[in-house]
Amino acid sequence: MSPALQSVVAQHPPARRGDGSNTQFIIRGKVMDASGLSPLEYATVSAMQQEAIISGDLTDERGLFSIKLPQGRYTIVVEYLGYGKKEISDIELSKKQVVLDLGEILLSADVEHIEEIEVIAEKSAIRFSLDKKIYNVGKDLTTRSGAADDVLDNIPSISVDLEGNVRLRGSRQVRILIDGRPAGVQGVRGVSLLKSIQASQIDRVEVITNPSARYEAEGTAGIINIILKKNKKSGLNGSFDGNIGTPLETGLGISLNYRKNKINWFTRLGIRKAVFDGNGLIDQRFTDGRLPIRSIQTREHSRGGLSTNLRFGMDYHFDDRSILTTYFDGDLQRQDNTVQIRFEDFDRLDQQSDLSIRNEIEQEDQSKIEYLLSFKHQFESTKHYYKIDFQYQSNTKDQQSDFEEQAYQDPNTPIRQKSIQRSQNDQGENIYIIKADYNYPISKEGKIEFGYRGSIRDIRNDFRVDSLNRSTELFESIERFTNELLYNEDIHALYASIGDQLNKFSYLAGLRFEHSGISTDLVRTNEKNPRTYTNFFPSLFLSYKISQNNSFQLSYSKRIRRPRFFQLNPFFTFSNNRSIFRGNPNLDPQYTDSYEFSYLSRLSFGSLSSSLYYRHTTDYSQRILRVNADRTTVRQPENIGTYDAYGLEITYNATLTDWWKMNGNFNFFWFDLEGTFRNQLFRRNDFSYLTRMSSKFKIAKSYDTQISLRYRGPSETAQGIRKAILSIDAGASKDLLQNKATLTLSIRDVFNSRRWKSQSRGENFVINSEFFWAPRRISLSFNYRLHQKKARGKRGSRESRPEGGTFGG
Repeated sequence: MSPALQSVVAQHPPARRGDGSNTQFIIRGKVMDASGLSPLEYATVSAMQQEAIISGDLTDERGLFSIKLPQGRYTIVVEYLGYGKKEISDIELSKKQVVLDLGEILLSADVEHIEEIEVIAEKSAIRFSLDKKIYNVGKDLTTRSGAADDVLDNIPSISVDLEGNVRLRGSRQVRILIDGRPAGVQGVRGVSLLKSIQASQIDRVEVITNPSARYEAEGTAGIINIILKKNKKSGLNGSFDGNIGTPLETGLGISLNYRKNKINWFTRLGIRKAVFDGNGLIDQRFTDGRLPIRSIQTREHSRGGLSTNLRFGMDYHFDDRSILTTYFDGDLQRQDNTVQIRFEDFDRLDQQSDLSIRNEIEQEDQSKIEYLLSFKHQFESTKHYYKIDFQYQSNTKDQQSDFEEQAYQDPNTPIRQKSIQRSQNDQGENIYIIKADYNYPISKEGKIEFGYRGSIRDIRNDFRVDSLNRSTELFESIERFTNELLYNEDIHALYASIGDQLNKFSYLAGLRFEHSGISTDLVRTNEKNPRTYTNFFPSLFLSYKISQNNSFQLSYSKRIRRPRFFQLNPFFTFSNNRSIFRGNPNLDPQYTDSYEFSYLSRLSFGSLSSSLYYRHTTDYSQRILRVNADRTTVRQPENIGTYDAYGLEITYNATLTDWWKMNGNFNFFWFDLEGTFRNQLFRRNDFSYLTRMSSKFKIAKSYDTQISLRYRGPSETAQGIRKAILSIDAGASKDLLQNKATLTLSIRDVFNSRRWKSQSRGENFVINSEFFWAPRRISLSFNYRLHQKKARGKRGSRESRPEGGTFGG
């Protein structure tokens, strides 16, 4: 694209007066792939007079464009990377026809010259809309060899803790989707599902902090939508990825797409093996006068294994308005984990009184099978359509652990026989989802939408712990750690919304109705707990466009956070028999009223987004720690009261020079927690902040480097404090083979500083904890593109254009 055209498309300056008329006319149309009749996004459309560019536009994801022009005669030029240019001459705009629709403009692939074209303009690392932020993760050099949880942990506003829990703006109450559909992170697979998705398979991540009624009401902090790569270009194309690293980390990824006529086939294969060593320390001090008065637990662990993911599917285009999509997705994981915990107890003189060492060998097998069938029909208008989805998912997780614990008189002299135990945890989950959406335009920018979503989820968890009886040499069940849990969840939802644009003002109002039936059944003890919830979730979005590049929005939504399965399961882990994490079958949902005021400014050198937000949560839950008489500690989630969060978030994306780009995020928040549990009053209010900054430097034409910094400030909890964490990542890449391949070196946690530290205080205890989940990682990755160019973006940049239209989505 010429610099002149690039400037016109990116900045949209006012058009020149053609024939002295002040009347504005519109030329619009749709750019399509001639062979497959699919829309071409980011195609460049220019309006020219006497070889001068008057104005222009980039097509959206549906291939649509619209150009405002004064009266006059024009030539329309349509260009797209790898396709032949098309010119439409002698187009005359007069008062007889204010709006001229050119219909479908078909472009054919320029096979002869496709490999000779070099993409110059890069796609922005961050794109903004009024309802979400879009992060193009392919631009991040530091996570290319990692998994999905590494990608999320490197995105502004998002953090991943040592247990793999994802937080948005400091809150764990977030809903995670993959390609707009439930990711299964809340089920038996849990956060391990994110580790099975390679970073190279992810195209972008959408962060939606205040979703509309069209989205599920689940997730009080918002929604994170992970979009996987899927190419719809004609012919065969794809990419191949491989990586190797230390500590042991190897991976292979293959993504292929073949499109001919009405059928688009796609497949994705990912294989990853990784092993990480870590350690931890728990220092407990007790003030009730009983022995021991202090206990220290030192932990060493090695975790990892092999994961394989395969997706295979197709899109069938009945015509240019109707498409059927289906795919099968399978995932297998095998982990072999070892844990050693050293227990040291101390008397009143702070002298060691007891010493024991506990070893665990664990084997963990997980699997996922998912099937999707989706049909979408579009009427004459692209905004008039209906869509129906059916999704089925089956997950299994089997864990077997063997434990040995030996007491010592001193480090070299064992006493008593070893205590030998074993645990077995078998879990199975089936999910059925049906979803229907209908969208009807009521004006050029307005719409009415309504739909239905129903889901059924059944989980079975059989947990058993046995201990070896030295008298009989037989294993006997430990009853308090043995049971079978049946979990059933039925959720049915209806929603409707209406929105329109009135000059510079836009609105979207919606209401969602959800009826939930949730039951838990502890089979062996016959403890049943059926519950039903019927709720209305309103939402309202008001926006005002001050100018082409400046706008603000005021939004409100009501959200719910239902307890996750592991938060309800009382048999969660037995790895450390002195520090037990367990669920609570009586845990209630949390409800949040979320308010947000956002301002978006598109500047000549980048973009700036700022948001003031407030969240009021009732029935707020947090893990509460208690110490038993035998000095074992138990952490269990409890509904304790209300939680108010006030925050300011600033996100920027700047191109400072031709060789230096920066993006970053600052999130400052205040919270007020007030509640009670078992006559204990919890009252905490504190200020904390999160920040992430990244700089990318182009050293030469084919060399890129990047440095990223993350800092999470200290924050109070119901019973203590989480301490600050600072980490730095770095990466460098080199393009090879005429830009068909890229070699990337990345270093995660350069200074080994990602240590999670916390302190908990109770009536008779003080506990300091420190965990180091994984050490510094150094990885080398290689990406080869088949009939594709480097993912620097499509022609031009849409950074200065509103994303997602008036209402997003």
